[in-house]
This record gives sequence, C-alpha cells and structure tokens, in this order.
Amino acid sequence: MSAEIRDIVSRCSICQTHRPAQAREELQPHQLPSRPWQKIAAGMFVMGQQTFLITVAYWSNYFEVTNYKIYNTSQVVITQYKVQFARHGIPEVLTLTTSLPIGNMSTECPVPGIRSRIEK
Repeated sequence: MSAEIRDIVSRCSICQTHRPAQAREELQPHQLPSRPWQKIAAGMFVMGQQTFLITVAYWSNYFEVTNYKIYNTSQVVITQYKVQFARHGIPEVLTLTTSLPIGNMSTECPVPGIRSRIEK
C-alpha cells in the first residue's frame, strides 16, 4: 500500500510543487553505555552575554552546566574538563558539538528545563 501511495504522490503535480525541499534524516540511535560517564557529549553555547559549557552523560542524561566568568579560551575549557573528569572519571567517548549562540533555549537546547536553572 505504501508503494502505491508513493507512486501516486510522485505523479501528482501539486504534491511535487509543495513537497519539502530536503527530506528529513532519520535519527541515528546509539548504544546505551554500560556505566555512567563512559560516553558523554559536550558543547558550548551563549545566552545573553554569558558563555556556558554543557556536559551530558549518555547513560543517565545527567548534565553539568558551567558558566564562564571570563573569556572562553581553550585553556579555560581544558581546565573545566579536567575538573569534571576528576570528579566523574575520564570518559571513553567524548562527543563535542559546535559552539552556537542559542536564542531560544526552550527549543534549541538539548536538555529540557535548562533555561530556568541557568537564570536563577
């Protein structure tokens, strides 16, 4: 049945005119780590005039957000990672994201409710 629908839609001129320009990519699932802090994701974001580093553990979704009081040089970022790794252990896998300014954190930040925790 889905093949028939695809065939009809592919021949419909109205459908072809209004179809999305680029198809959405499917989510790529990842394996759940076997222990906490084995696999983490980290990134930097800007909210207002402040820069933050966020680190999230894949195993538990536990996250830490660090506010930089000074300019975010590579040495400051490295020092902050050393502090977190000393506290939790060195991860086997570290996934880094790009540094993007975030305007609407409620829809763009990967951790729900983070805005209310930062603004306190």
